[in-house]
Amino acid sequence: MSMLPEAKLDILLAHHAELEAELLGQVNSENYVRITRELAELNPLIDAVKAYRATTREIAEIDTLIADPASEPEMRGMAAAISGAAFAEIPEAGHLAHLEAPGAFERSLSPFLAATAEGSRS
Repeated sequence: MSMLPEAKLDILLAHHAELEAELLGQVNSENYVRITRELAELNPLIDAVKAYRATTREIAEIDTLIADPASEPEMRGMAAAISGAAFAEIPEAGHLAHLEAPGAFERSLSPFLAATAEGSRS
């Protein structure tokens, strides 16, 4: 799923942590200036990497939830409880089935729409 080089991001995060640790130790004024300048340049990038990783984890958790077979009985139950509803499973698609699997989505929805249209004409 990742489009960024994760190993390089790990190296960047480790380097940032090393700089922070070095700054906490005894450093002379020359090294203090060097480290704080480097941290000032790195901090926005580190914040972006952390936000990217948090978002990636959140998306992975959502994908897991959507793909969780344990949720299928609950979804089937909701469909059964709604008059005229039907449960349709579209493999390899989540909540954006119309974008993720448009052909399967159309094949699934077309009979329902046709039946609804016929019912409204009566």
